[in-house]
Amino acid sequence: MSGVDGDAYRMDAFMRTAQQAGVPHPESFFMPGPGYHGGGMNVQADAFMRASYSPTEPSITGGMQYSSDAWQPTDNARDHNQRFPEDLSLRRDVASGKLGKLLNMNDFADRVIANISAHEGGLTAINWDDNGYGISVGIRQSNQKAGALPGLIRDWHESNPQKFNQIFGEYSRNMLDEEWVRSYDMAGDASFMERMKFALADTEFQRVQVDNARRFVKRTAELAQSYGFRSELGVAMICDMVNGMGQAGAERALRKAGLEKGSFIPDEREAIESLVGARRNGPRLYAMLQQRFSADKAYA
Repeated sequence: MSGVDGDAYRMDAFMRTAQQAGVPHPESFFMPGPGYHGGGMNVQADAFMRASYSPTEPSITGGMQYSSDAWQPTDNARDHNQRFPEDLSLRRDVASGKLGKLLNMNDFADRVIANISAHEGGLTAINWDDNGYGISVGIRQSNQKAGALPGLIRDWHESNPQKFNQIFGEYSRNMLDEEWVRSYDMAGDASFMERMKFALADTEFQRVQVDNARRFVKRTAELAQSYGFRSELGVAMICDMVNGMGQAGAERALRKAGLEKGSFIPDEREAIESLVGARRNGPRLYAMLQQRFSADKAYA
């Protein structure tokens, strides 16, 4: 069977299976367009479906079964017209975006990450206009113009330069330039944003996101200790503040509360509560922290 005939056969098999399962408009999974090429159509369609919709249960063949009552969009696909990067084989690496699968909730840093993500966003979250500072993405809502997005992009590139170049295509040559990242109108470029969505949904790059966040927690825990915080709640509070306000903003709030580097804190709970008003929605964020951390348990 020729390659063309094989592609047609596999596409036909997928179409018949999808129609029998009640999948709406299955033909839209095979849109011709920029970068479209044949080969392995059934695998690509299955990967796209895994990334874009919630499946029911694995089939005996190892694929996924889909039913109309479980056909629910995820964050990775809001409609059938989503475009992906040129290398369609990358679709196999698209994940469902479940942060819990990547975290160890017995680990302090991972509990801090879970807390930050609970009010900032999931692995695939995008804020298209973060108070005029460009886009913010992922579990820390790493910001383009004033935050950690350039560092996350560098981490993606270092982890797998080939995949990075495949996903970001012509943009990749500029993305290690921090000035370009800070100044480019990302939200205004639909093609770039589709690639960003794809990077955020990639399983390998999601692990990079988590590792990036772990390093952030480690660095910020050292900052918290330098200001005299020794409890899990105190250190987690400073991590949350630095993530939301930046280090300079968090340190201004610490000094305003009368705390200095190298100081001793006689009543840590009182010191923590003095910082609650430093952030918008501070009481709600503090209540979330108290559910996971204690001022009576020492940070190790």
